Amino acid sequence: MRFDRHAYGHTAIAARLTATQPHQGIAHQWFRAPDVLALLPFDRPLAERSFALVWSLPQERAAALMQMEAAAFEAELQNAAVDAPAELRLGGERSAWPLAIAGADPVCGAGWVLVGDAAHVVHPLAGQGLNLGLRDAFALVQALRDATSVDAALRRIEWSRAPDRWSMIATTDFLARSFTWRGPGLALARGGALALLNAATPVKSLLARQMMFGRR
Repeated sequence: MRFDRHAYGHTAIAARLTATQPHQGIAHQWFRAPDVLALLPFDRPLAERSFALVWSLPQERAAALMQMEAAAFEAELQNAAVDAPAELRLGGERSAWPLAIAGADPVCGAGWVLVGDAAHVVHPLAGQGLNLGLRDAFALVQALRDATSVDAALRRIEWSRAPDRWSMIATTDFLARSFTWRGPGLALARGGALALLNAATPVKSLLARQMMFGRR
């Protein structure tokens, strides 16, 4: 089995945060070249007032942020999260990992199968790693239930999951790379495209459905 991995040169910083106001179940995300910052509503360590932070940045900038004392990091975070829903504080330790796009080939063999991050790694900016893994697991259960043998089930997994897996890898890779492009008008073009998508409710609903349930 081969596992091809290509680094983005970026690092993701993750942490639990607490806020001075309830999150109301709303997620927030800032797409800014060259970083992407996401706040995901969470209920620990404080019920209704916690967020999970995922902040993707160039490696050197991420390393500098990880070296900072908590107060300095919180100040940088507050400056980056423009119009954040509340004052944010660290609710635990920070962690960091290098970002890459990767995929295994093949994903199954005699008596074994790879699912989730063991089979594919994607950029976290769209939150699709977990969704892909859940769809892998669901497809595996279906294949084992319906196939006449384990080998037949594994062959079915390999061809049935390929379109969804590779289309999502390509989509997240394009999005990740597009937010590293710099140049006159690019920020305006990105902002305009996102505004148009937000206004086009049918297209947005279709895209959200594909993100949740995959390509069928």
